[in-house]
Amino acid sequence: SQEFCNHEFGSSLERIARMNELGPWKSVRGGSSDTSIWASHNIQSVNLSAGYLHEHTDFEQLDVDANYNSYLFLKEILINAQRIWSDQRRSSRNHKSSHHIEETVLYSSTPKNYLV
Repeated sequence: SQEFCNHEFGSSLERIARMNELGPWKSVRGGSSDTSIWASHNIQSVNLSAGYLHEHTDFEQLDVDANYNSYLFLKEILINAQRIWSDQRRSSRNHKSSHHIEETVLYSSTPKNYLV
């Protein structure tokens, strides 16, 4: 599967979650998604779970609290986009191998909230 983002990008998102008390989101390896299309163009990408359980089955369910937490997290990511971009530029100047992208999943202690 395609790697979505580098370590610094995942860490930036973890910091945003901590600063806004949105739960202990943590970057982990794994996952596959259409997000690989963006990543294949070296666009730092994550796949945000929206709180679904048993997705794409007849038993699909939505955890509304997990969905709302994902919304709050995404909102903070957008608010902090300029800082994330600046961190990425600073990091790429410090690491010549910045084009390496690692596949990342961010997840919360609420099992249904995670980013891939």
